[in-house]
Amino acid sequence: MFITAYRFSEAGAHKLLVTGYLAMWGILYSVISLLVGKLTTSRRAPWFLFFSGAVLFCSSWGFILVPGLYLQYLWMAVIALGFSFYCVPFQVFSKDLEEGKSGGTVRVSSLYTLTWSLGMAAGPMFFALLTDWRQGFKYLSLIPLLALACVFLLLRLRNGRTASAQCNTDVEEEYRGKPNLMLIGWIGGLLGTIAVTIIRTLEPDLAVERGLGQSHAGMILALVSYVQGFVALSFIKSRKWMYNPWCMLLSALVGATGFFLFAYSHCLPLLYLAAVLYGFCSGVLYFLLTFHAQVDPKRNTKYVAITETLVGLANITGPLLGGWLAQKTSTGMAFYLAAGLVLLMGVLQFAFTKRARQA
Repeated sequence: MFITAYRFSEAGAHKLLVTGYLAMWGILYSVISLLVGKLTTSRRAPWFLFFSGAVLFCSSWGFILVPGLYLQYLWMAVIALGFSFYCVPFQVFSKDLEEGKSGGTVRVSSLYTLTWSLGMAAGPMFFALLTDWRQGFKYLSLIPLLALACVFLLLRLRNGRTASAQCNTDVEEEYRGKPNLMLIGWIGGLLGTIAVTIIRTLEPDLAVERGLGQSHAGMILALVSYVQGFVALSFIKSRKWMYNPWCMLLSALVGATGFFLFAYSHCLPLLYLAAVLYGFCSGVLYFLLTFHAQVDPKRNTKYVAITETLVGLANITGPLLGGWLAQKTSTGMAFYLAAGLVLLMGVLQFAFTKRARQA
C-alpha cells in the first residue's frame, strides 16, 4: 500500500489516482468479506487462510512481473481478494485457539490488534529503506508462505481437537449483562478508519510535497502502526475500561490533535509526534472494535464479518474524499477533515456509551 501511493505521488499523478487504489481495494474487500463471513466456520477457517496465502503470494509477483504504474490497480484488486479470505477467518481461528484461557476475548483483541498493526508498520518501514521496490516485493512474497506454515503448525498442535470442543457458547462471566456496544463500535470504526485511510494514502504525498524524502515518509507511517499495536498490547490485562465513555472521548481528543499537527506542521519532529498521537487513538479504536465483535461467541462470526465490511467501506470513502479535497484545496485540508471525523467519533462514542450504561 505504501509503495503504490509513493509511486503515484512521485509520478505526479492526480490526487484521486494517488488515493483511489485503496478505494478500489475497499469496494472488493467489503463485498467479498461479507460473503466470506457467511461461509466461515471454525472448521473452514484454516482452509480459507491457506487460499488467502496463495493469492497474496501471486499478487506480490504480479507487481514484479507486470510492473506498469496503472496496473498497480489490478494487483491491488488481487490483494483485496486475498485479504478478504484472511481477516474474518483468522479472527475466528485465533478465537478458537484462545478458548478456555483466562481473559480469552481481551487476549484475542489485544494480540490480534498488535500483530496486524506490526505488519502494517513493517511494510512502510521496510520499503522506505529500499532503493528498488521490486526487491521489496520479492521479500514480501515469502511472508504469506511463512504465515501458511504457522497455520499448519498450529493445526498440528491442536492434536485433533474438534472445533465444537473448543467453542464456548456463552459470554464470559465478567461481561455477562454488559451493554452491547457493537453499533457504536461500528460507527466509530467507520469514522476512525476513514481517518486512517487518509493518513495511509496521503501521508506519502504530504512527504513528497514537503520534501521529507522516502525514508521519513515510511518511518512516520510505520510509527502510527507501531504505537497502535503496542497500545493495544498494553490492554492485554485490562477488564472494564472498554465500557467507560470518558476513555473513548479522551482517545479521540488525542487523535484529533495528531491530525492537526499533520495538517499544518512542516517540522519533522512534530510530524513524528503526530504519528504517535494518532497511533494511540487508533490503538484504542481497533482494540475496542475487535473486543466488542468477539465478546459474544454466538454472534462473533457475524459481527466480525460486518466489521470487516465496514472497514472496506471506509477504505472506499476515505481515499476518495481525502483525494478529492487534497486536489481541490491542499493535502493539509484533508488532514483537517480527518481531525473533524475523529472528534465526531469521540463525541458519538461518549454519548452512546453513557446512555447504554444508564439504560
